[in-house]
Amino acid sequence: MKEYLPEKNTWAFVREFKMLEALSANDSDDNAAVLTEDISIETDAAFREKASQLVSPFNLNIQTGQIRLLSQTDKLTYAVVLPWSWSHSLIVPFSHCANPATDGELYSDGEERGLFQQVFQVWNARTINRAILARSWVMGEVSQADLERLNKMLQHNWLDGELPEDIRNMTGVPLLEGYDIRRKFLQEELDNFAALDAEDASLDLSFESIEDVPINRQFNVLQKTKVAEKLLAASGNNNLSEAYIMIGDELNFLQGVELTDFEPVKAQSPMPDFCWVAENLPDSCTENMVVIFRYRESGDTIGSGCLIKQNYGWEIVLANAVDSENVPAINSPADIQLIFIGK
Repeated sequence: MKEYLPEKNTWAFVREFKMLEALSANDSDDNAAVLTEDISIETDAAFREKASQLVSPFNLNIQTGQIRLLSQTDKLTYAVVLPWSWSHSLIVPFSHCANPATDGELYSDGEERGLFQQVFQVWNARTINRAILARSWVMGEVSQADLERLNKMLQHNWLDGELPEDIRNMTGVPLLEGYDIRRKFLQEELDNFAALDAEDASLDLSFESIEDVPINRQFNVLQKTKVAEKLLAASGNNNLSEAYIMIGDELNFLQGVELTDFEPVKAQSPMPDFCWVAENLPDSCTENMVVIFRYRESGDTIGSGCLIKQNYGWEIVLANAVDSENVPAINSPADIQLIFIGK
């Protein structure tokens, strides 16, 4: 069994990080030479279509303990999913080094894991909207022992509780005062999440805006004019939900979107895995756009998900929903409004 000691762990990290920095400097020189060459890259639509088919669809079913490969970070990054709320998960990223840099990082017990899945960055944990986290791939799951250690580490960090010695020995040593090469590494790891954090913050603001009174008034005005007329025009189809797009504070009606295989939902029941289908949407709607689900009568947000491009058109998939005790009775797709969040 591997012997762990904080000082030994961090010295192993320092050696590894210095070696990676040296390799990175050499790579930069090689890349600069390559960029001076005349390289022809095929960019036609057919090539891009074939390339897109090589990527597996995102996995929208978010569960505690999953190891997910994130799609919105600068570097190849894995993270473990922990519970937080109906709309958000807590994720603990894996380090890009195989040894803990500080006392805020922890060895995983899965020594057989591959690259970038050996050390948890507990200090770098963050909450993330589950609609954004759904745009990632499931790559495995952590052990129950890892989950228990992570929870104890988080409690220690947040509540300053006592950390058992066996767990402390699987971490590194605290940062030193003044110059410490590890600070550069920590900043690089933080910068890796800049785009994801910005997108997450923007979505949280959109959630708040939709709950604002002015936005509710916009919905009411739209419902009394365009919406009712257009939905009535689709006579005979009772599987339509209202769809809107919101860019900034501007809200515009799009069309009715069909909810396939609809079955009524009783109040205080779990929300099913709803899926809406649309053959045509405007160009302002893009792949992986976040969609918020709103209960028409009360204006309450009841879930969120994302927009997925298919060969036959678009799917709008519910990635998460409020706890069952907060689910209203849904007797018709018209009880649900879909709001596409644009940029």
